[in-house]
This record gives sequence, C-alpha cells and structure tokens, in this order.
Amino acid sequence: MWRLGFIYIYNKDYQKGIFLIRKAVQAANGSPRDYSHLLFRLAYAYLWMGDYENKVFYPDHHIIPIYFTQYDILFKPLWNNPEFKVLLRQAQDEKEAGRAQVRELVESGEIK
Repeated sequence: MWRLGFIYIYNKDYQKGIFLIRKAVQAANGSPRDYSHLLFRLAYAYLWMGDYENKVFYPDHHIIPIYFTQYDILFKPLWNNPEFKVLLRQAQDEKEAGRAQVRELVESGEIK
C-alpha cells in the first residue's frame, strides 16, 4: 500500500499518496518493526513534497528514530533546523546515558 502511495506522490498527487502511506502506518501499528519502517516512509513522503515542518519528524507526534535521520541524506533539509538539532542532541544524550549504564554494569561484574 505504501508503494502505491509513493507512486501517487511521485506523480504529484500528494493527497492520495499521503492517505495511502498513513493507512499503511495505521495498519502496522501492532508491529513495532513495520510501524517504525512505515513512519520513515511517511517522513520521506513529506520531505519529497518539500514539507520540512511536518510534525511527523518530532517525538511529541509520530516518533521516528531521530538518531538515524542525522545520516540519511533525505533528511538533510532538517539538519540545520533548531528544533531538530535539540531533538537530535536529546536522543544522543539518552543513547550515551544507556551506554554509561552498560559500562557500569560491566565494570561491576554484573554483566560480562
């Protein structure tokens, strides 16, 4: 379904394309892997349309794994957005905090 949505978007029928991709996201809500994958697809669709302000990119709405977007060239228009930078910094800080906890557990011998 999302592939058909991209065909519509490619042909500049944005309303039908976004509708189909959103429908696919809703259908995959029970599967974390598919849901996350489809949220990326939805974000791509908005970026292709030139909509860099859509809240699909931000955690208070449909969280996409924000730390992956710093490497995906399609998200480049967002890289200098101040709100995006704050969210990326928060995600990096959370990731580092998790790593620190694992290091402490290894050093204390609780995990090997």
